[in-house]
Amino acid sequence: MQDTSGAALAGTTVIDLTAVLLGPTATQIFGDLGATVIKIEPPQGDTTRSIGAARSPGMASLFLHTNQNKRSLVLDLKRPEARPIICRLIDPSEGEIAFEGQSIGHVPARDFHRSPFRKDIQIV
Repeated sequence: MQDTSGAALAGTTVIDLTAVLLGPTATQIFGDLGATVIKIEPPQGDTTRSIGAARSPGMASLFLHTNQNKRSLVLDLKRPEARPIICRLIDPSEGEIAFEGQSIGHVPARDFHRSPFRKDIQIV
């Protein structure tokens, strides 16, 4: 990863709960501008890992392009154990931003802003 200490979004953390193309591209731009982007992937991996040309299994060119400048964390969001982990990652007081781009009701993070212990969380 490149040194982004002087970049416009240095010090900002983005939690990337998106998949396929538009969301990952948006969060990639945040990474290009210096934000620390943490990509949350399901145990089976992001769907774009297998779309298009790939020199190595699970590393298709589309996935590599839209996920440059990102860190990755495997987390099964369908399991209840994932909730406290996501809540620790998403902390607006620390400058974190969460991007979620799944269908309604698909990602548990959609309900985090209604959580009684984290009313301040807003999912973009």
